[in-house]
Amino acid sequence: MSPELKYALITFGIGCLIVVLEWNMAGKKKGGVTWTDKKRIRGIFGVSVGIAALVYFVVWAGG
Repeated sequence: MSPELKYALITFGIGCLIVVLEWNMAGKKKGGVTWTDKKRIRGIFGVSVGIAALVYFVVWAGG
């Protein structure tokens, strides 16, 4: 496995972990998971994909 892909997958995995934690915290609220929570979680997922792509590019350009 290339180092670029390895570091990008680690970054994406951390982002997915944050998404799961946010989903669990939102589900424990009194009203459950609302539309606003889902929108925020989708945004976190999108940011984690973008950061993983950035990490891939930086490692690729530096190597």
